[in-house]
Amino acid sequence: MKQRRSLLLSFLMMLSMAGCSTVKEGPHRTQVDSSRIELAASLENRIQIEGILARRFTDRLQAQVILKNIGNDAAHVQTRFMWFSSTGAPLDESTAIWEGWVLKPGEDRTITGTAGSAKASDFRLSIQPHE
Repeated sequence: MKQRRSLLLSFLMMLSMAGCSTVKEGPHRTQVDSSRIELAASLENRIQIEGILARRFTDRLQAQVILKNIGNDAAHVQTRFMWFSSTGAPLDESTAIWEGWVLKPGEDRTITGTAGSAKASDFRLSIQPHE
């Protein structure tokens, strides 16, 4: 009986370890790294960063940032992704365009950007009010 239990536990541990390895290969939620997000001071009490997901899509870096309106009014914001090489150099600034969004109170929104170059290995998302 102890041998069966031990065998079953070993099998379950192998299954859980196999499940963990597949998460690393696909999209994954990362710790919220405040250095990647530039949130305007006027939005700090209205917009909350819920999470960051990053992955390679074909040969390009794709980032998703989940924003939540924690205020009582609609938030008019604009966002822009900037892409950087492994050395920290900015890449292809022509793809860095501002996009406008309206987030209703309590609404979550996933903002997605894909690098214009396969050389991109990091990103920064700027969020500011949209007048």
